[in-house]
Amino acid sequence: METAETYSPSKRVRLSDVARQAGVHPATVSHVLANRAEARISAETRSRILAAVHSLGYVPNFAARTLATGRSNVVAVLTFDFQNSFSVEITRQLHELAGKAGSTVLSCMVDRDLGAVGAQVDGVIALDYSPEMAPPPKQGVYVSLGVYGPEDQDCCLIDFKPAAEEAMKLLIQQGRRKILYVTGVDPIHHTDPRESAYLEALATAGLPTQILEVPVGNRTCAYEGLSHFLSHQSVDAIICRNDALALGCLRALLERGVDVPGTTAIVGSDGTEDSQFTFPALSTLVVPFSAACEGAWNLFQTRLEDPAQPPRRLSYPATFAPRGTT
Repeated sequence: METAETYSPSKRVRLSDVARQAGVHPATVSHVLANRAEARISAETRSRILAAVHSLGYVPNFAARTLATGRSNVVAVLTFDFQNSFSVEITRQLHELAGKAGSTVLSCMVDRDLGAVGAQVDGVIALDYSPEMAPPPKQGVYVSLGVYGPEDQDCCLIDFKPAAEEAMKLLIQQGRRKILYVTGVDPIHHTDPRESAYLEALATAGLPTQILEVPVGNRTCAYEGLSHFLSHQSVDAIICRNDALALGCLRALLERGVDVPGTTAIVGSDGTEDSQFTFPALSTLVVPFSAACEGAWNLFQTRLEDPAQPPRRLSYPATFAPRGTT
C-alpha cells in the first residue's frame, strides 16, 4: 500500500497526485469531482478519493478545466434586489443545488446588463425578469425564474393568480369593503397577476380599488407610505405584492393601535420564513421555492447539454396560507 506523500506549500498538488494516493486512474478522480452519477463509481472509491483530496489539499484548476471541457461549471444568478426575501431564498437554494452538482454560483446584481458577468460562467438564471428588459444577449444558457419570462427562452414561472384570487375571495367574504393593494414602483405592475386578481375581484364585487405605490418594495417604504396614507384614509384590508411590504404595513398598523385582523386584515406574498414569525403570523401567498428552484436548475442543465432544443416554460402555482392576519 502506498503511503501518503508530503507536499511543500510551494508545490501545486495535481489531479494525478490525488489519483496516485487514492490508487485510481486520474479520470476517476475527475468523475468524482464533477459529481458525474453516470460514471457509477462505488461509495468506497468515492470516499477514498475525497479523503485524498482533503489530505493533500487539492484545489481544482478551474481555468484548465474550462479550457478542456468548454465549461466553467459556474452559474450566474442575477437579481436586482439582494434584500428581497424572494431573491434571497431562491439564491440560497440555487447555491445548494449547485454545490450538490459540483458547480459554483456567482451571485450578481446586474442592472439589465448581463455582459458584466463576462465569459466566466456557463450561463445565467435571472430572477424577476421584466418584459421591459432588453433581450438577453447570446451569452451561454439563459433561464428566467419568477413572475415573467421571455417567450423565446427557458422559464420557470411562479403563478400567483389562483392564490391571490383565493385570498381576495376570503377578504370579500369577511365583509372587507375598503381593500388596498400595496406595490413598489414598477412601470408594469398593473400586469402582475397578484394585482390583476385584486382588480378583477373588486370589479366583480362592485367595490372600489385603491393602489398605494411606494418608491421601493421594502419594509421601510411600506411603513412610511402606509403611515402617510392612514393619516387621511382608512382601510379594512391590505394585500401586498411581497412579504416585505406586508411587514412594513403590519408595523404601521400596530403602531397606530389598529386591531389586526379585527379592523384591518393583511396578506403578503412570498411565504418565506419571516412571515411565520410575525405576531400575528402573516397570511401570505406561498411560493413553492424548492420545486421552482429545482425546475430552473434542471432547465439550465438540460439546455447546457442540448442547446438546440425548443424553449420550455414550466409553471409553479403559489398557494394561499391564511394565518393570523386574516
